[in-house]
Amino acid sequence: MKEKPPLPTSLESLSAKNGGTVEVFKSFSVSINDPCHKVLPVALKRYKMNGPWEEYDMYVVSGDNERRMELHEKPVAILRQLHKEGQKPLLMLRR
Repeated sequence: MKEKPPLPTSLESLSAKNGGTVEVFKSFSVSINDPCHKVLPVALKRYKMNGPWEEYDMYVVSGDNERRMELHEKPVAILRQLHKEGQKPLLMLRR
């Protein structure tokens, strides 16, 4: 039986054209019950993004679907549910 590739670590890097690396996936600790208005400031700090968190929106992306999350929604719970449904969701931040 062919071995499965290892799961991604909490931090993945992609090679940049200049020979450096660009971090695209970072983990950070938030609760499954934390709403977007609590997750956004933590994510911005982790990704070293400047500006007030109120200027950013969080999107859940899965396949060709993308949806802006409301501030009261719980992103970790939504990601977990989509993962249980066999999808591979990601969170994306936009200003």
